[in-house]
Amino acid sequence: MLDTWHTLSTSPVLTHFHWSPLVLDAVKKNASLIHPALAEDPLPDSPIPGLMVVHVRRGDYAHHYKFLAKCSSDYMGWCKTNGVSDTFDPPGDSGIETEEKNVIYEAHGYPSAEQIGKRVCEITRNRQNGEKSMQPLRNLHIMTNGDAEFINEVKKCIEIEMGPNYYDHLTSSLDLILDNEQRYFTIAIDQAIAERAEVFVGNGVSSAFNHFHTGRLT
Repeated sequence: MLDTWHTLSTSPVLTHFHWSPLVLDAVKKNASLIHPALAEDPLPDSPIPGLMVVHVRRGDYAHHYKFLAKCSSDYMGWCKTNGVSDTFDPPGDSGIETEEKNVIYEAHGYPSAEQIGKRVCEITRNRQNGEKSMQPLRNLHIMTNGDAEFINEVKKCIEIEMGPNYYDHLTSSLDLILDNEQRYFTIAIDQAIAERAEVFVGNGVSSAFNHFHTGRLT
């Protein structure tokens, strides 16, 4: 991807890209749950101060991260562009499976609810202790294919760390209010929301969604 980025970035695929009315309508409809600014202008012209989006990949990654560990896979796609705050040096030799490598890749690609909560709170507190001119991160959206039980556990871990009333809005993909047509495009709707995030926390070893560079779950 990096070798073709210059051509791709200037091609009509990106220069003429626009979210469909169906996606934008869903974003606007859920603005009150995530951040009021999404109702005013859901297009990704500028980030919304104080909005953080976290990508929590589950499902097949319960096993897939072990395959990545065995291959000593590096970060994918956009996560390897210059300026990304997190970097990753793949451990060990490709083709060799060890428990040590599995632990490292699990933390990077399939973290526990506690690990996710700890990382989110770390980023939130760093903002609190940072420049006074920057708004605190008080709006958090979790984009995920995880089930309700796990995501509720993630929310609980975050609320224990930060307090139950710290975030003005704490939502996940499971909380979105969508009509029967929009339900087939939940990934695109989540992506449109994430494009407006001031801080994006992604999964460096996942190809599902990794095109922001403000800090990942690593």
